[in-house]
Amino acid sequence: MSRIQTMAVICGICAVTGSAQGAEYIIKPFITIGEEYTDNVHETDTNHVSEYITRLLPGVTAQYKAPALDADLGYMLDYRYYARNKRSNELTHDLLAKVDLTVLDNFFFIEASESFQRASLNVTRDVTRESLVLDQTDRNLLTAAPFFVFRPGPRTTLTTGYRFVDTQYSDSTAVDKTDHIGFLDASHELTSRWSLTASYTYTRELSSLDDFSQHQAAAGFRYEYLDKSFVFAQAGNTWTSYDSGRRLDSLFWDAGATHDFGRVAATLNTGVRYNDDPLGNISEETFVSGNMTRRLQSGQIGLTLYY
Repeated sequence: MSRIQTMAVICGICAVTGSAQGAEYIIKPFITIGEEYTDNVHETDTNHVSEYITRLLPGVTAQYKAPALDADLGYMLDYRYYARNKRSNELTHDLLAKVDLTVLDNFFFIEASESFQRASLNVTRDVTRESLVLDQTDRNLLTAAPFFVFRPGPRTTLTTGYRFVDTQYSDSTAVDKTDHIGFLDASHELTSRWSLTASYTYTRELSSLDDFSQHQAAAGFRYEYLDKSFVFAQAGNTWTSYDSGRRLDSLFWDAGATHDFGRVAATLNTGVRYNDDPLGNISEETFVSGNMTRRLQSGQIGLTLYY
């Protein structure tokens, strides 16, 4: 299948900025208009059908900053008009909103976020980057997390709290779920260059497929051998007990290094992690990634490789 984007117009509509009683805000509306051609609009192996697609994408970004409250909003509507009527016209939404609230300075915080976006039904391949409709669904993710930060010593920080995560999908075959998570994170600076980390989470997940209880523990370190240059590693294990009687025991790890050469910085990262997709499948992923960034006078340019 081939897709050709023949025209794209991006218009930034005048931004609104202001301040009031110590708070600052900015609102930026925008609109994008695009024209695309595809020789396989239904994305099938045979019987290809061509189509011209006009896309209208209006949206808005907004930020609000106050002494105890930060809020960010990004929203975009995606309207797709199929000129030859080979598909029904479509309307989708993309929303990302986040709020950070300081209830008590340096002690009690609340984070909340909501997103509404397209998600791939198969976690091993993100088809949303290459297709408008194939093997994907709308996902609504709501998160709320009150937490406390303790500093029992000048070099030690403890963070503990509760996280509520509700995930809903528009596809009837996808697995809706609600997670109740308790967590404890600890960090300790041994020296100005060495630091240790440890974490523990307990998760109770209620879903339309199978409920489970999960324990996860991890520990790691970071060593900064030069300014802005460091190595790190973390390893842990996850124990999952499903109400149906199934048990899973999975080891995960993550390690990497970043070196600053001056105007160029390079990062190498590798590890093993476990991902679940909207259909409830769990897959093990062994990954290797590399990144190189060169700083310029008015920005930066970078190259990223991922396997």
